[in-house]
Amino acid sequence: MVPKSLFMVKKMKNWPCVNAELRNRMCLITILLCVIAIAILWTAHYVRGPQVWEALDVTYMTYPNGWEVFREKTGYGIVNGGPGLSLQCGTYQLFWEIESDGENQVLLTTDNQVDCFPSSFITPAGKNSGTVQFTLLDESLNLEFLVDFESGTYLRVGTISLTGPRNTDRIWLVTFALLFCIAFAVFVRLNLIKNRNDLFHVICLMAAVILTALPAFRFSIYLGHDGSDHIERLKSLTGALLQGQFPVRISGTLFNGYGNAIAAFYPAFFLYPSALMMLLHASPQFAFQTLLVFLNILTAVHMDLCASSIFKKRSVGLIAALLYLFAPYRISDMFTRVAIGEMAAMAILPLVILGFYQCLAGDKKYWSILSVSFMLLLNVHVLSTALFTIFAVLVSLVLFPKLVREKRIQCLMLSVGMALLLSLSTLAPMLTFFKQGIDTSGLLTLLEENTLTIGNLLGIEGVNTYVWDKASRSVGAGILIAFACFIYLEFHDREHSESRKVARSCIVIGIVFGIMTTGLFPWRLLSQLTGQKSDFFQFPFRLLVFVDLFLSLGSGYACVRMLDLLTEMQDNKKRIGMMLPILGLFFCIGIVQNMPTYTRAWTRYPQYTKGNTEIELFVYPDYLLNGTVVDETSDRTVHTEGEVQISDYEKFGYQIEATVQSSGDSILSFPLFAYDGYSASLNGERLPVIQGDNNRLTVHLSGEKEGKLRITYSGVPIWRICDGISFITLIFAVARFIDMQRKVKRS
Repeated sequence: MVPKSLFMVKKMKNWPCVNAELRNRMCLITILLCVIAIAILWTAHYVRGPQVWEALDVTYMTYPNGWEVFREKTGYGIVNGGPGLSLQCGTYQLFWEIESDGENQVLLTTDNQVDCFPSSFITPAGKNSGTVQFTLLDESLNLEFLVDFESGTYLRVGTISLTGPRNTDRIWLVTFALLFCIAFAVFVRLNLIKNRNDLFHVICLMAAVILTALPAFRFSIYLGHDGSDHIERLKSLTGALLQGQFPVRISGTLFNGYGNAIAAFYPAFFLYPSALMMLLHASPQFAFQTLLVFLNILTAVHMDLCASSIFKKRSVGLIAALLYLFAPYRISDMFTRVAIGEMAAMAILPLVILGFYQCLAGDKKYWSILSVSFMLLLNVHVLSTALFTIFAVLVSLVLFPKLVREKRIQCLMLSVGMALLLSLSTLAPMLTFFKQGIDTSGLLTLLEENTLTIGNLLGIEGVNTYVWDKASRSVGAGILIAFACFIYLEFHDREHSESRKVARSCIVIGIVFGIMTTGLFPWRLLSQLTGQKSDFFQFPFRLLVFVDLFLSLGSGYACVRMLDLLTEMQDNKKRIGMMLPILGLFFCIGIVQNMPTYTRAWTRYPQYTKGNTEIELFVYPDYLLNGTVVDETSDRTVHTEGEVQISDYEKFGYQIEATVQSSGDSILSFPLFAYDGYSASLNGERLPVIQGDNNRLTVHLSGEKEGKLRITYSGVPIWRICDGISFITLIFAVARFIDMQRKVKRS
């Protein structure tokens, strides 16, 4: 029995039983109240003030020879240990009371070699107290303030206290709840939720999003295969933003502070919001979990939009979105492989397919959807972009006569041109570093060794590589059942609509991609023909992304068509009543088939939690300069040749400052990898930067030199031009879309 309060359609079409004017006022009031609540929430947080660690000298610090030392008794050296704090990245203020008749210094050190600026400061003779502000680029492990007794006859340590930012995880949680209320009110205000059917549609999608993201709603993260790599990417991105670099092309924290250009080859478009959360003092664990939930929501919205637009039925969008959301491979990407890039690609691909469909067979006016979505895809996962590009070229060649006949070549070329302009900002750094020489040998994997079997695809045979349950490399029971509906229709339904043709094409494409994931496809021959270039795709099972996408679209249509045939003579109430068991079936199948993945995410270790800096995170040694030896990055010292002296040395991420004094030709080699874009100056005068041993950043000084040496990453000038072109093109694309929507409304 269907509850009348939710699904029964009354004479009044709008689901709220109020007039339109009152409904709009209620929406505006809701939005206003939520905005005020968010403002009050964050204002109260900052009014509350920073977190204070008082009396660290008493509570956490140790003094082997006491808090007061004399030169005659103990000599010079470090007088204390501690406090051993684990802090998140950000800016802190240290208050100190140190009495001495000599000039001494305090060293700021961490066990995990986090860059801290400044890393030391002087306590002047006779001055008993002071305040120092310092910045951490990353989470610190066992932060210590070591008092170094260097001069004078005595030293007495007094009060040591610290103030710093409070954690904002709970505030962000409440903020997101209020933002959801705002989004719902906006949807109602814009008439996107018109009646109870629309409300039912939204509730089903919300339920699917929550159920497929269950392990993300806890206080720890299972790192899986790639989770450690992505959390380190997120933390390095936050550090680069903290130093003022945007967009981020280089990191100064990875590989023991030598840096890496992973941001240029593995674009971090969807990591920026999480990095912003961390800049506002959210924990990396919470920011990462928020990213998982956000990508889940985006996947549901884009798949619903894609299927609804192509097949002109909201119900197709709902079924296709459920099939896609519960696809075992996508769930595995979230919680077993923790492959954030591929998961983000699965969120964007439905939008890309929608844009491609509009260019090939839909409304030509919407060709810009393909351009913008392609740019987004490139900025989240390059491999998925390459795979789609190959697919799009092949499909365009097959349909070339039709495209010429229907005059669609022009819109397709316009879309490609705009996509390239939008992508210049991403492609320019990538090509620059490739030209410099990037080692990509670690990305090569024999494709034939990572193929699936037909049994794997059907879920009746387990997979030994990477994953231990049968379902995670299958298309899923939900899609198989929906596919059975399609097979039935092919034999018993004589419909010949355009939607049926599109659904049939989606099924065929999905089957072809499915065959390509198996050993039936000649991967070894392809590797030989391409000179092993195809091995950069690493795993044929990546194509399950496209298998799930196309089979969900085609099978989703088949389910709705089957429902139409069963309820052809029924009223809307009975139609919805029959649809509920179908939706319930897909929900139950989705949960049951993905339970092993959920269980693994809940029970397996390592689990990354807030404030836990003891887990050793790592980054794969990819996108390094040719000839780099990673083991040698443990050497963080400056190498010198010739008569040169260095003092006041400070390294902060990709920035270095030092005072140098050279009495002749000399060479200085710093612990930074010399990617293109670094600049060095001595007293404001530019110095040439070259690659030294192990690709360390090296500077030559000729003759007698003295002054302040500064090294920073400023990028390549052509990149800024490309950024400007991409930004202007994006503004044009958005303006064109808005203008087009206005024209549609008027007509």
